[in-house]
Amino acid sequence: MGKLVSQISIRWEGEVFQLFLSPNHFSNICPDIIHSVDLVASQWGSVDSIILWNYNIEIIEAVNYENKSIRYKVIEGDVMQVYNEFKICVDVSAINEEENLVTWTNEYDKKSEAMPEPTLILEAGLAMTKQIENHPIIFPN
Repeated sequence: MGKLVSQISIRWEGEVFQLFLSPNHFSNICPDIIHSVDLVASQWGSVDSIILWNYNIEIIEAVNYENKSIRYKVIEGDVMQVYNEFKICVDVSAINEEENLVTWTNEYDKKSEAMPEPTLILEAGLAMTKQIENHPIIFPN
C-alpha cells in the first residue's frame, strides 16, 4: 500500500472540519477543481454516507469528531481504473484561533507498478483547501 501525505495551513476563523463533513459546498468554492458533489445515500457527514464527486464515488469510512479526522474510500470512478484501492484522509488541527493545519493523506494500491503516484490528487486536495481560505462567502475579508 502506497501513501502520500501533505499539509497546508489556512487562515480560517470557522470550523474547517465541518466543510469536509458536508462537502456539498466545494463545487461552489472551487468549481475549477470540483465540478459537482452530490449525496447518493445516507446523510452528509455520517459514516457510510456515499458521496459522488465529479468522477468518483466515495464512502465515508470513519469520522473522528474529537480529532477532527474524516476518511473516505473511493468505491467507483476514474481513480479505480488505476488503483485497486484508494483512501483519502483529511485531518484538521487548530494552530490558533484563526489558523488551521489541514493534513491530506492518500493511501492507495496501484493496479500496476507502471501506474503513477497519485500526486495530482493530493495537489488537488491542497488546492481545494487553499481555495476555502480565499472564498468570500466562506471567509469574508
